[in-house]
Amino acid sequence: MSTAILPPQDSMERVALLHSPLQSLLHRSRRKELDQRVLESVKGYFQQEYNIPQGKEFDRLWKDLAAPQWTPSQELTEAKIGAIKERFEKIFYNGPGFYHEKQAEWLDGDDQTVENLVQALCHGRSLTSGIINRRFLNSIFIDVDPALLTSFRNALQRELVRLIEFPPHTEQEAIVWRAFRANVLALLPYSYPEDGTELIVPVLYKNMEVLTEIYVIEGIPMSLTSLASPMRALGLTSKDSSDVDVPPILSYMGTTFPGGDGYITSMLADSTPGHQVGGYLYKQNKETIDAWFQGKQNVEVTGISLGGALALQTVADYSDKISRVDALNPPGLEGDTWHASTGNVLINIYCQAGDIVSKVGRWFYSKNINLFRLFAHQDGVWEDPFTSHIRLATGCRRVTFIKEDPEEINKRAERGFFTFIHRYLGPWIVFVPTFAVLIIFEALRNTVRAVKAVFSRIFP
Repeated sequence: MSTAILPPQDSMERVALLHSPLQSLLHRSRRKELDQRVLESVKGYFQQEYNIPQGKEFDRLWKDLAAPQWTPSQELTEAKIGAIKERFEKIFYNGPGFYHEKQAEWLDGDDQTVENLVQALCHGRSLTSGIINRRFLNSIFIDVDPALLTSFRNALQRELVRLIEFPPHTEQEAIVWRAFRANVLALLPYSYPEDGTELIVPVLYKNMEVLTEIYVIEGIPMSLTSLASPMRALGLTSKDSSDVDVPPILSYMGTTFPGGDGYITSMLADSTPGHQVGGYLYKQNKETIDAWFQGKQNVEVTGISLGGALALQTVADYSDKISRVDALNPPGLEGDTWHASTGNVLINIYCQAGDIVSKVGRWFYSKNINLFRLFAHQDGVWEDPFTSHIRLATGCRRVTFIKEDPEEINKRAERGFFTFIHRYLGPWIVFVPTFAVLIIFEALRNTVRAVKAVFSRIFP
C-alpha cells in the first residue's frame, strides 16, 4: 500500500530567523544549515512527486521551473508550494528521447563524415568530432558537393527507417516520435534532392500503427529576387497515387548554408524590412505554393527556423487542406497572420531551451495549438543560441517537454526586446548589407561579361 507524499513545511526556527535580520546575521551558520535542509526537503518532495531522477536532469528542471517561484531566502508557504507545483504540472513528457546506440559502423570516408553530422544534428553528439575536413568545409561554404549531399540524404533515410523499428505506445511517446520525424523531414531540403527522388517515410496513424510509405519528392522553388538563386521547399506525395489516406508532406527549407542554392534568398527572407520572418518570401511565392496544394488534402507541413515560420504562415491560407503542422525552433509571427482561422489543424511548435530565434514574434493561442519547450538531458549537450537552434532534444538520451502557455510567453519582456531587435535592427544588420553585396556582385559579374564580350570581338 503506497503512502502519500506529504508536502514539506518550513521550520518555526527558520521562519523566525527570516523575520529577524539581526538574529539571522548573528546565527548565520545555523540559518545556512536550515536553508539547505528546507531546500533539500522541497526538492526531494518534487523529485518523488514527479518521478524525476536526482542529478543534473532534476537540477536543470528545478532551476527553470521552481527557482523563479521560491528560494530559501523566502518563507516556504502553501502558496509557494502551489506555485512550484503549477510549474511542474507543465511537464508534458519526461523520459527517453529517440536515441540509439546503433551507428552505421560500416561506413567510411565521406559517408562516415556525413553520418557523424546527422548524429550531431539529430542525437546530440559532438558537432566537431569526425566532421570537420577540407572537403566538407568547401561544400558548406563554397560549392556544394553532390556526393556529400547524397550521403546526407541517405543518412536521413536511415533515421526515418529506424523510426519504423520503434513505434510509440502512448500519447506522450507519439509526440516525441512525431517531433523527431518532423526534424528529419525538415532537414531533408538541405540535401537538395532531385525531382523524382524516392524516400521511405513512416506514417503514424491514430491507433499508434506505423506504416511505411514510399514518397516521391518534388522541388518547389521560392524566389525573392532574380539576383539570387531560389530556395527549394519540398513536396512529398505517395508513390501510390490511389492511396488517398497517405498524407502529402510539405517541408520548408530554413536558412541554408553559404554553399547551397538559396542562401542569399534565405538571408534576405529572414529580415525583410517591414515584414515578419519569411513573410515577404511567402507572399511572393503564393501562386507556386497554391499550385502544389491543388488537389491535395490532409497535408502535413513541417519546417525548421525560417522553414517553421513559413509552415505557420501556410496555415492561414490552407487550413482546409492541412491536417497538422510541426514547426521546429520557428520565430513567432507578427501582424495579422494569426487572425485568420486555423480551423482544425493540429499545430505543434517545438522550441529548444536556449534557442534565441524562437524568442522573436508572438504565439497564437488556441485549443489546437501546442507550444512545447524542450530540454535535452545528455552529457555534452548544452544550451546556447547556436547549437540549440540547429538541433532539437528529441533524439537525445532523455528529453523533457514543457507545455507552455502561449499567452503567458507573449507577455515576457525578453520577447518584446528580441522582437524589437529583429523588426528595427535586423534589416540594417542583415538585409541591407546582404542586398548591397548582392548588387555589387551582380554589377561586377556583368562588368566581367561585358569585358569578355568586347575582347571576343576584338580578338575573335
